[in-house]
Amino acid sequence: MRARIRNFRLVLCATVAGLLLLAVLVLPALLAPTEAARGVYAQHRDAAPPAPAERATAFLDGEGGVLEGFSSHLPLVLIDTGGRPIPVHQILDMEKGYMVPIPGVEPFVPCELRVYDGGGYNRLTDAPAVRTSARIKRRGNSSHAFEKAQYKLNLLTADGAENPLPLLGMGAEDEWVLNGSMLDKSLLRNYMAFTVAAEVLPYTPKVRYCEVLLRDGDKLRYEGVYLLIEKIKQGPHRVAISDEAPQGGETAYLLRRDRYDPERLMLRTHASETGLSAGRLGLLYPKRDKADEAVVRFVEADISAFERVLYSDDPGVFLTYKDYIDVDSFVDYVILNEFFGNYDAGWNSTYFYKDLGGKLCAGPIWDYDSILDNYISEPMDPMAVAFAGAPWFDRLIRHREFVERVLARYGELRRGPLSPRRMDALLDGAARYLGPARERDWRRWRAVYTGPEYALPDIAFTAAAHAGEAAPDEPQLLRRQTDSYEQEILKLRYLLRAHGEIIPKALPQANNLHTASISAAEDYKKSSMLVMLFLLSFAAAVRIARRHGGGA
Repeated sequence: MRARIRNFRLVLCATVAGLLLLAVLVLPALLAPTEAARGVYAQHRDAAPPAPAERATAFLDGEGGVLEGFSSHLPLVLIDTGGRPIPVHQILDMEKGYMVPIPGVEPFVPCELRVYDGGGYNRLTDAPAVRTSARIKRRGNSSHAFEKAQYKLNLLTADGAENPLPLLGMGAEDEWVLNGSMLDKSLLRNYMAFTVAAEVLPYTPKVRYCEVLLRDGDKLRYEGVYLLIEKIKQGPHRVAISDEAPQGGETAYLLRRDRYDPERLMLRTHASETGLSAGRLGLLYPKRDKADEAVVRFVEADISAFERVLYSDDPGVFLTYKDYIDVDSFVDYVILNEFFGNYDAGWNSTYFYKDLGGKLCAGPIWDYDSILDNYISEPMDPMAVAFAGAPWFDRLIRHREFVERVLARYGELRRGPLSPRRMDALLDGAARYLGPARERDWRRWRAVYTGPEYALPDIAFTAAAHAGEAAPDEPQLLRRQTDSYEQEILKLRYLLRAHGEIIPKALPQANNLHTASISAAEDYKKSSMLVMLFLLSFAAAVRIARRHGGGA
């Protein structure tokens, strides 16, 4: 009798141990902890604020000139080209559908760069924190010829070599971007997106507000409020993937999906060559001079292997996509772009990277100046989701588990960096921090910001998410074009709240490509694995019991 009781206890203990083992293997995937927010510098929160009584435009003349005594609580970036204009050097080729160089126009102009960043108020009479030779050119596609231009900077030594320097507290590099989106009259869209993404995705480019001045002969011209942004590239202070020399073609790599660029090494992969996905992927790293034929073949084959799985109609094959990609990074990428209404993401300015021995990751993020209803030709519908149609992501979204992971992760982020409280604080804090600098920028560019050339036409949408404001199906007119900074802030606040609430409701409806066969195949695979684990645990328990029973 005692032997039977002892055997029963042994079987019970072994079975419990097996169940605990099963829980250890399964529960972490189901109950993944919320990622702790990284210690991220936020300029609007951590830098010195403007003085309350500052006369914002006292040192600007009526033509954009800078008068003696000019100062700012923002860092100042002074660009001196020696009187040489920074030319428009690209033009859209209507037949080819992409930007091409203008013959005979040299894009880069040599210049001297001075950065004033003393930690408080900055004046041109101060000693610059950085003074270096550089070269500068206009950047962008549709924004290339805008009056308020965007620039790429290459820092140089006196003899013309690359000169990596830390600017405004960011990691030392020789390539930088000055983003002054003329389309974003709020001056906040890129800053908000990069600030939030820094808590979610690794390698998010750091950003710093500054005011840019151009020396025009003996005069200084005020260009406005800009964001100095870390350019996406491989490096210890950027995308820190391996820089080991390729071995037999195998390499870490960095890609960008965008418009065709004749200056980039464009890849020929399974999906692009068969018409399964739009656009082309360009290889950014290894650079063209290091990417020999073996390297290109390796990257193309690596991406093509993933695409053959992703675009397979065989559920058993399709479900193996998780062997190729870091699913969490793709989940976070979907959430960030959907939350901010980035209709360009997935199609253009979309980056991916893969380290040696790792999986393909989505990110870093880029180009958010047209988010939150800032496309002229493509209005944002805050009551719908749009990211489900982008290349690659249109296939991932057909998988029920992927959508469930997006929704679960979205719930976590809505209790953290994407919460209504945090977003209101970010929006109000950043607008307040810009203060007098924003007034100067609007004085310089008000005619453009409120003019007819870039006006946004009003649209009707269904205000289903706002009970009390309208009946569920009653069309409401969304005022897209704003005529003041205050109106633009109200618009951003409304869109962030309305769209943020609708995502958990609208995303499952967008899962219209999901097929029962995929679910059935995955459910069978999961249930088979659980049954096998249980049977193995039970068999082990019985064996232990018999062994002890025989010894009694």
